[in-house]
This record gives sequence, structure tokens and C-alpha cells, in this order.
Amino acid sequence: LPTGESVNFISLYQNTYAARITGTADSKLQSGDELHPGVQGVCRSLDALIYVVDSSGVTDHAASVAALIAELDLFLDVRWTGRKCPLLVLNYSADTANPGPPCMSLASDLILGASLRPWQVRRCHRANFSVEVSEGLSWLCSHCT
Repeated sequence: LPTGESVNFISLYQNTYAARITGTADSKLQSGDELHPGVQGVCRSLDALIYVVDSSGVTDHAASVAALIAELDLFLDVRWTGRKCPLLVLNYSADTANPGPPCMSLASDLILGASLRPWQVRRCHRANFSVEVSEGLSWLCSHCT
């Protein structure tokens, strides 16, 4: 980014999905199939969205992300998130010996191929976290308008 410019983004973590759904009324980000008005306002100001999926030890990733597709769709709804807002999905694994599904499988599970917005799924291991996230953020910033 040029000096003095900024990017507004939020990160959602698969591991905190249950807390976002079952938390107290004050802590929930959504109610049914609608984001709370305050969250809608935040989404209207977004330049980008980062979604972190924990793939550590997961063998059937399609089943584990099925419930998350609706949440991702909700946050990317064009009523509050711009059509050009890029999505970076971090396919995170703490265990390099069992890295989880390939990025293309995760993209397919999340039905990203149907999206008109820029998106990228990046493998992200704990051992190389800062390098991989930095590369992902560079891609993200290059797609922010």
C-alpha cells in the first residue's frame, strides 16, 4: 500500500464459530440469517475479509465446514459487504505432518468458485505462520480498491 493508505478488514476464525452463534445476545454477531445492525455497519466499511479455517487433523473437511458456509455467505452478503471486497481464506494447520485438505479442496468445500469477488485460499502452517500470512496479506492488499 502507498504510504498513508490503509485497509479495513476483519478476521473470522472457524474455531470461534460456535461462540458467535451461542454467545449472549450482546456478543452474538448474527441473529438467524441476519447480521446485527452494528456488524452490518462494520461490514459496510470493509476493504477485505480474512477467514481462518483450522485444518489440523481434519480428514473430512467438507463435513466440518458445511455449517460455516452460511456464515461466510452472510458476512459477504452484498447488502453490507462490497462486491469487490476480496476474501483471503487461511487453511491453517498446526501439524505439518497432518496438514489437512489441499487448498483447492477447501475452496471447493466453501463453494468459492461461484463467487464473483477476488478470493484466495492459502496453506498456513504454524511453523511458517508469519511468512505465509504476510504473503496472503500482500495478495489481499493488491486486490483492495
